[in-house]
Amino acid sequence: MNQLHVHVVQAVDIPKTEFLSYSDLYMVLRISTSSGVQQTRVWENTQSPLWNQDFHFSLNDKANTVLHATVKNKTISNDDLAVAKIDIQLDSFEPYSVVDHWFDLQSLVEGQDGGKCRLLIQIAPAGHPAFQPPMMPYEPRYQASPQMWMNPGQIYNPNMNHLPRGQIPQTTPHVQPPPHVQPHVHQFQQIQPHQPPVQPIQATQFPGYSPFVQLPTTPGQYMPVMGQYGHIGPGTQTQIH
Repeated sequence: MNQLHVHVVQAVDIPKTEFLSYSDLYMVLRISTSSGVQQTRVWENTQSPLWNQDFHFSLNDKANTVLHATVKNKTISNDDLAVAKIDIQLDSFEPYSVVDHWFDLQSLVEGQDGGKCRLLIQIAPAGHPAFQPPMMPYEPRYQASPQMWMNPGQIYNPNMNHLPRGQIPQTTPHVQPPPHVQPHVHQFQQIQPHQPPVQPIQATQFPGYSPFVQLPTTPGQYMPVMGQYGHIGPGTQTQIH
């Protein structure tokens, strides 16, 4: 079972009857293999109505089916006037193909052109979304396992399933962060085993020296003082005058 989908877009230059000063136009649709009739809404006081409406028909045999479209002018009485029409043979339409076309209308008013109408037509199996192309068959793609082990220096990328079959996935190299730089501080000499701890030696009122100088002291160590050498005892604090 197929379906016929018709989207009625608009019509232009629809003929006007001589004894009516207005044109309230609508379109009537039917197929030759069914008695069902469908119609658009009425577009008042215009020769170029814009409908933009969808219609659907069950279709058993498109080879012997004709789509009849008639433009009518609504009147006060129930006898509306047909002013233009077109008959479309459906056997030339390919399945799933959406045909968007301006069709020439045959005038039913003597001495006037019939105008044109724009229709979108598609024949597709029942249940297929109207005016949509055919669905592509499913093709399995490469997909990496979440448990996949990577080489050192590589990062697992969960979006590798877009690659063609057989192509090696690209990985992002692992970049080591820069080492944390500590601010410059004075590093004391590490104390060796059986070595006495560092004791501060204070030097005050001495040109060219900081008021407080820290020097490592060991038994028998000497330090320069004004061109002379003074003995420093272990673990003592010496004030230089």
